[in-house]
Amino acid sequence: MPLSLYLQSSINFELTHKLMLIHLLEHPRFLNLLTGMTIGAYEVCPEPVSKKFDIGLRKDQHLKWELLIELKMWSSLSENQLKDQSQYLQKENIPGLHILLGTADIVHFTDAQYDQILISSNQSSRKVGYLQLIDTLEKFTNQSEPSILVDLAKHYQLAYYSLYHHIRQHLPGSKYPIKSVNNAAGGAIIMGDDASWISFSYENIQFQAYQEILNGTYMIRIWSKSAKIWQRHQVRSKFIATFAQADDTGINWKTNHKASIWHKILTHEPEFKSEEQFKSMAELMQKLQPLIKTTVEKAFPTRPVDFL
Repeated sequence: MPLSLYLQSSINFELTHKLMLIHLLEHPRFLNLLTGMTIGAYEVCPEPVSKKFDIGLRKDQHLKWELLIELKMWSSLSENQLKDQSQYLQKENIPGLHILLGTADIVHFTDAQYDQILISSNQSSRKVGYLQLIDTLEKFTNQSEPSILVDLAKHYQLAYYSLYHHIRQHLPGSKYPIKSVNNAAGGAIIMGDDASWISFSYENIQFQAYQEILNGTYMIRIWSKSAKIWQRHQVRSKFIATFAQADDTGINWKTNHKASIWHKILTHEPEFKSEEQFKSMAELMQKLQPLIKTTVEKAFPTRPVDFL
């Protein structure tokens, strides 16, 4: 199976990320970009310390570990697990790294000034999330000499996370969260827009409208916990008719007729092959923020209500 096809079909599995990272960490430059460490000659080992961690680096099998890494994808990092790992790192005086992807990335907050893992582990470990990992991959592929591992890193671009990262660089502020969801239909990667949500009521039922990008598809969606199917369809029809009167984007929108709690109203599948296309998507999202709100206010002239 081609590597690109394998990654596309298995990127949501923790084992896939583990295998990719084990190989990439064999390159000293990747290790330095990811951690800031320069170790010299070393080996990368899976399941070190009686499976207490996922990946370990050491210079020799008879020497202590230079770095111990915990990787999380869908599973959570519990308080007890972090406490147990932190105590081991402190006792053995070994630096740790928690690479948190998917749900775990959202739960354990980090930014340029604050690292929740650093605080919770009493500074024995720190967090690397999707954005830091994407940044490392891009620097590694752009600045390193061609090699098999550089080629591997080019394929391992974390799918939609990398795409959203490029879009967000053209968006203001921090109201565009990237998150993973895992449901009956499988894993999905979402870039939301917290500033676009607007509440309204129809037939005394509470709704919210918003925009997001799900697995690369742009969507305007309606959410309601208690609406019946016929009410969702009526809201859909009224929204689309009102939206069309003011829409000047020139997009050939697709509509979705399947009603659910998270009801897709309009969808658009743009191409993402250049930085200009990333920028265009960012500009579209900013343009549609006020249009979504205006559509709701005209189609459903009931005083908006906050109900979440």
